[in-house]
Amino acid sequence: MPPQPTLPPPPTPIAEFFTSTNGLRRLADLRDQYRQSRPAFLAALRKFLQGLYALSDPYVGVINDAFYSPDLPDDAVADPRRNALSVPDRERCLIALLAARGEPWALATHVYVGLMEGISPEEIAHIIFLAGIYSGVSNFIGGIETEGATLSLLEDTNTPLEPITIAGMIQAKFRAPGS
Repeated sequence: MPPQPTLPPPPTPIAEFFTSTNGLRRLADLRDQYRQSRPAFLAALRKFLQGLYALSDPYVGVINDAFYSPDLPDDAVADPRRNALSVPDRERCLIALLAARGEPWALATHVYVGLMEGISPEEIAHIIFLAGIYSGVSNFIGGIETEGATLSLLEDTNTPLEPITIAGMIQAKFRAPGS
């Protein structure tokens, strides 16, 4: 009788990332480094987009001013007159959109940024689940796989803490060749 094929072991459940004492410390260290480097990280992302097409600078500038300004509202302060998304709300929207589109590189980047902006891995998974309900089970599966792989990369203590370095690692892991 031929040997039966075996399935690979199941991936780590999302709820198990960053739960140990070392994992919680690692997440705190990642967030501290991100907060310290956030302006340089955002500047590098802007430069990357401008490098793709120089005439996009005004477009990238408007995006930066509208969604990455330090004057955005704070989620902790309830204000019925709020006229812009908070940073965590922006990340929630982007994670949902990118999961629904099946965009692993951009989704992995925003899983990282969302996690650094205070969104938990479980909430990110729930957002991806909701997006998958409306966009299809393959987008849900792909989104959860992307989140899990991103969290695994971040939780690995051999991964540097610097946001620019992490962005490069995410790009190397998730960007499709030639894109």
